[in-house]
Amino acid sequence: MTRGGLISIEARTDKRPSIQTTELRQVSRRLGNLAVARYRQAGEFRVRQEEQLRRALRAAGEALGWELLTLDASSGSEVVVADIRRLTRAGIRQLERDLEAEISEKRAEVRQLKKTVNVLSKLAEKDEAAFPTEIEYQCTAKRGKDELVTKTVEVVLEDPGEADKTAEKLQNRLDRLSLLRDQMVEHLKKRRKTLSAAKSELRSFVRGTDCLVDEVLATLT
Repeated sequence: MTRGGLISIEARTDKRPSIQTTELRQVSRRLGNLAVARYRQAGEFRVRQEEQLRRALRAAGEALGWELLTLDASSGSEVVVADIRRLTRAGIRQLERDLEAEISEKRAEVRQLKKTVNVLSKLAEKDEAAFPTEIEYQCTAKRGKDELVTKTVEVVLEDPGEADKTAEKLQNRLDRLSLLRDQMVEHLKKRRKTLSAAKSELRSFVRGTDCLVDEVLATLT
């Protein structure tokens, strides 16, 4: 039921538009990342993050029609708060799913590297007509002093001898690569705990958006 072109203050949050559009999924992810960043920073935003939050809230407001709500009534404000909460929760869930997929891939990494060694060894047994050929694999590597990343290695093999040497080199590095993989898995598990903790602090994050929400709504109405 509407009144004067505005959504009635009895508007229920379960009747709100879907947040599964491509645009709002992107907004959800941004809000999820910002909620995690705020948690890591003991409840504070940096200046650049505040601007990112302002843009995300504006995009959400435009997509969800906040300007149509009776925002001078508590029910209208509650709808906005509920929208931010469900968007942020959905964003953190996206991050959790991505992280679980990354952990699964990382756990399988050494097994894939061993398969790559076998492929290289078999290539070393082929004749010259099979070359040049290219092979690609992924492994954990250090970037800088402490950061661990997943590195994609591309190797162009010109002859069987080069395939044999590459197989031997990779075989000799497996223990080191396995150690780095284990370290990265532990790092990813810590990120999992951080995501869970940030999700438990969702109410605090939503409250922390109040001032920016007022600014955004002033530009929408």
